[in-house]
Amino acid sequence: MTAVPDTTALRWHRDQVYVVRTLPGADGFRACLKDLGRQPAEYQWMHLRTSAAPAASRAGIDRLARILPPLGVDVRLPSRSFDLSLWGGLPRSGLLFDVLFGNEMPGMPTLTAMSARLGRALARLHQTRAGTGDVPGLPGPAWARPWGDHDAYARHTDVIRAGLSAGLPVERASWTRRSSLVHGRPGAGDIVPGEPCTVLGWEEAGVGNPVADLGCLLGDYAEAVAVAPDERAGLLREAIGALTDAYRAAHPAPADAPGGDEVMGWLVERVAHHLALSAVFRGDEASAYKLAKRVQGVLPSVKGAVDG
Repeated sequence: MTAVPDTTALRWHRDQVYVVRTLPGADGFRACLKDLGRQPAEYQWMHLRTSAAPAASRAGIDRLARILPPLGVDVRLPSRSFDLSLWGGLPRSGLLFDVLFGNEMPGMPTLTAMSARLGRALARLHQTRAGTGDVPGLPGPAWARPWGDHDAYARHTDVIRAGLSAGLPVERASWTRRSSLVHGRPGAGDIVPGEPCTVLGWEEAGVGNPVADLGCLLGDYAEAVAVAPDERAGLLREAIGALTDAYRAAHPAPADAPGGDEVMGWLVERVAHHLALSAVFRGDEASAYKLAKRVQGVLPSVKGAVDG
């Protein structure tokens, strides 16, 4: 694992960079930057927060680096400076987001292989108990602290959540149900494809509900299935099965691994908040509700993959 040194933030201000892409989120936005001060040029990722979030302190990130076990992925912990977090020094510009939505990059591992690796990594993370006594408990994912029109965000979230859950056996998401070390908000925008994959984020890592991690990541897969053509949707469902199968196989007590209803509850929660954010941020609730309807249509098959 790599903890980015504090000097990286200073170098970022000094060198010439340009923005490759941005991903808006509930507490700010994340961007991929190309650093022209390096030869060859490297890609960096940054997270600029526009509202307060329980992100780890610099000391907390250092403590996390000491207790994280080998996960089978490249862990990149951020450098933090006030409202800016920075991850630097990667030669690859793409994200798992690109692969999920059909923009594969040459030389990347297959989506199924990457998904299985991510499933094993999450299972290993969630087994971590040693050294977590002084790790803070998390009050909930960052999506619970939206910016913008709070009333509209809450209204959209409630309506979309109810629609996604209709006719589907789900267990309502509960942050206090069980505790382990968690990433906090793993998603397709936090994972850089490769062999092995690189996992960014970790600002909201702490002690929380491991099912939230699993449901958060699978929410991105579900949205990708909803917009994919039929032939690609089958590949995405296969990847969901690979991720959840690998998670269960790496669990020390498979019978105690999260049940499908609980995972789907967190998946619904993540998608509802994401689409509500889209409705508020883009000012286009019609498109958000149209996508929600499409996601609702694919959730039974997604649950079949999760159930194995």
